[in-house]
Amino acid sequence: MSHPVVPDYTVYGSCVYKSPKTGKQYLFVNEKSARYLQYELTATPNGTLQTALVRDFTGGSGGQVEGCVTDEDNGWIFLGEEPSALWRYGAEPDSKEAGLRIAQVGDGRTYADVEGVTLVYGARPDQGYVIVSNQGVSAYNVYRRAEPHDYVTTFTITGSADGRVDAVSNTDGIAAVGTHLGRDFPHGLVVTHDDANQLPNGSTSAEASFKLVSLEKILGAGALKSLNLLDDVDAKWDPRS
Repeated sequence: MSHPVVPDYTVYGSCVYKSPKTGKQYLFVNEKSARYLQYELTATPNGTLQTALVRDFTGGSGGQVEGCVTDEDNGWIFLGEEPSALWRYGAEPDSKEAGLRIAQVGDGRTYADVEGVTLVYGARPDQGYVIVSNQGVSAYNVYRRAEPHDYVTTFTITGSADGRVDAVSNTDGIAAVGTHLGRDFPHGLVVTHDDANQLPNGSTSAEASFKLVSLEKILGAGALKSLNLLDDVDAKWDPRS
């Protein structure tokens, strides 16, 4: 099933949002020009999906946009602008909130290309973390979900000790949950796109891959362990609720 967008528009990325005010469901789509369209999603009595355009805005400063993620408790959308910054906007269709630039290329921590963005929920709206991919340096920045979105740390994903799994490089998309997912992922996991999949025999796979990393090994590792960052992660968060 397909639904038309506005003329001369090529969809590049998307993310979904459920309003805490009205319970209505929305879909954000973007194109490389940084134009965002917000659609309200409804269904007919027979279950046919219907879409209605409710908002049209430019994300960031007009540079090519990449990933986005919404915060359904706080009513926000976070989006990456590839050449320059991580931004936050209001996610309600009637929002007049100006974009808030959380991080900027050149600030000593953020590097182009700013790509995937994901949100780790906490038990309260002021708990949790935003994670963004800095593709050009194959690293990831972590920011607090709560305003003013303070910087927490930067991490990379290295190869396994036995050499069977390679390091992650040139990440596009990223996703994370803090939900308890069994023995291997007691505090949730981070899933990242790995552009160049180096094989144990030294060759490179023709296909990219996805790597899974325990969130505990990121937020609860080394010097960060004493900060108790995992206390702000909701291990009972249900992505289906």
